[in-house]
Order: sequence, then C-alpha cells, then structure tokens
Amino acid sequence: MAVKIGMMSFAHMHSSSYAACINQMPQAEMVGIADHDPERGQKIAHQFKTKYFPSYQALVEADIDAVVIGSENIRHRELAEMAAE
Repeated sequence: MAVKIGMMSFAHMHSSSYAACINQMPQAEMVGIADHDPERGQKIAHQFKTKYFPSYQALVEADIDAVVIGSENIRHRELAEMAAE
C-alpha cells in the first residue's frame, strides 16, 4: 500500500526534486498539488501527471497520508498547522 502524499506549494525550487523522488518511489503516490499561484500549480501538476487542487484546504481534505511543504519560509507554519489538523 502506497503512502499518499500531497505537495503544498512549489515556491522553492527544491520542491520539484521532492516531487520527482515521490514519483520514482513505488511505495509512494503523489495525490496532487496545491499552490497559491494557480498558473504555477496547474503547470507543475501537468508536468508530474497529478491533480491540481485549487486550494491548500482542498488538498488536505483529500485522501492523503502526508504532505511536503515547499512554500516560502514565511508560509511554512500556516501550512504545517493546516496539514496537522
């Protein structure tokens, strides 16, 4: 059974590396991506062949087990608390 992972923001360039690793791991499944920049989020979701979520809240309400937060540092706490709820 794969761990279902959601990606929260691609503001930091290292997020693409994390997404690539997730896609290469048979024990992980990238469920989708949310980003506060819809254009970037949709483009990257297409690139990684996954679903784009229109909000972070929609992503954390999906059937996921974990998240990777790739936002600007100023947003990390907000997104971590949202995911933890």
